[in-house]
Amino acid sequence: MEKLTKEQIKEISDLVNSGLRCYLNPVTFEFVILQDEDKLDLSDDEDDPWLEDRQKMEEWEDVEEIEGMTSPESCKMMAHFAGSLPEKEPLKDRLFNTLERKSPFRNFKDLVESSDYREEWFAFRANAWLKHTSDQMEAVIHRGEGMWNEKVYGEGEL
Repeated sequence: MEKLTKEQIKEISDLVNSGLRCYLNPVTFEFVILQDEDKLDLSDDEDDPWLEDRQKMEEWEDVEEIEGMTSPESCKMMAHFAGSLPEKEPLKDRLFNTLERKSPFRNFKDLVESSDYREEWFAFRANAWLKHTSDQMEAVIHRGEGMWNEKVYGEGEL
């Protein structure tokens, strides 16, 4: 693979932020998406659906994991979204208060998804996930093969 497309980066972002794991070969830009082995529950007679990808990854000389957001990063993202709402919007204070109480993730989700800002939240979250994933991939590429814009996206694609 010569480069990663924007669609591939978005796919990786969506998958790692839904709990899957992405491993990237920083030299060839090949990647595999795997279920977390700790969460993989296979009976003795069941084949591992990710076995081929695991074996492929083991053949790589260099491999980097692209990770989803941590809990603190997710909280920061939610606070940024709340801060982006208009000053007189009552939901703004409610969201900030939710982040300071018990079960902030579930309560934030419940509040925002039942509001008029539901679609804005989904777009904001998707963009934040994409930026988080792109930033990690850029760091990996710079450690491995050089210029992100030309090597990963291809010249003129950004």
